[in-house]
Amino acid sequence: MKIKGEIVKDAIESKGWLQKDLAKAAGLSVSNTSCILNGKSCRYETALLVAKVLGISVEDLIEKEA
Repeated sequence: MKIKGEIVKDAIESKGWLQKDLAKAAGLSVSNTSCILNGKSCRYETALLVAKVLGISVEDLIEKEA
């Protein structure tokens, strides 16, 4: 599933975090968080981790398929 990278970028900026901070908080690799920030695909479980750490709904992170 594709993630709305801009929402993740805005959320980490609002926390004053860097990409590596998100990776550490979510227990992900920096390369995995890079993919997420660039709007690439990831597993639902990964999206759920990111959403939980950032305090946003996972549904808000996932791009709807046409």
